[in-house]
Amino acid sequence: TTRAPPRRYNTVFQYLVRLKRVQLELEEAWALMRGRRRISGARLRLMQLRQHMAHLITNLQIYFQVDVIEAEYSSLLQRMDDAHDFAEVERAHHQYLTALISQTFLDVTVVSQSLTRIIEQCRALCHMVRLDDGSAHATAADDREVKELMAAFLDSSNTLYRCFRSNRLAGSQRAPFLRQLLLRLNFNSYYSDVAARSLLQRMPASAAAAAAAAPLPPTTGHAANYGSYPTARPLAR
Repeated sequence: TTRAPPRRYNTVFQYLVRLKRVQLELEEAWALMRGRRRISGARLRLMQLRQHMAHLITNLQIYFQVDVIEAEYSSLLQRMDDAHDFAEVERAHHQYLTALISQTFLDVTVVSQSLTRIIEQCRALCHMVRLDDGSAHATAADDREVKELMAAFLDSSNTLYRCFRSNRLAGSQRAPFLRQLLLRLNFNSYYSDVAARSLLQRMPASAAAAAAAAPLPPTTGHAANYGSYPTARPLAR
């Protein structure tokens, strides 16, 4: 129908705007935190959490904007140049919109819900930073909330990463650039280590002990190709 294309554009661009807005808020939060004279345990955790959030948001934005939209737009222009009538142009545009929704996974409920939670958690951190007046009292009051936010973000981001790695997404042909996103997100094995620890916690004690004692597989060395991207370090618990 004629109403379907605008709805699809709204779905994609809504997430692009929200990602860009929260990226700018995280940059503003970093500027505010750098100006704090008292650096306490809570503020250090906030800085570390902001780093993890910025790493995830930045790479999601690169994937959405460059790997998906720009690549598919170039293909759309080529198909339109090769078209012989309006029906072929219309078909090319339909394929373009379908590819945008498919490759950004906004039609996958788990991904969409995880992205929404992650954006809300990033904004919650930025709100904490804006409320921090730099006093020792404000830091002590925020410490419990910071730890709770860290745990919530770790759960949401790990859920998103495991969904991206699932056979339904990574094992399909719907997103040819998804593996590049996974490499950028996990170039220092942070998310795979978190997933392994989460699996061990759910296993029976005997099985977990045997798994922990097993030798680790060799690393693949992909990190060298992605040194320009933000580094994610383990979150302090």
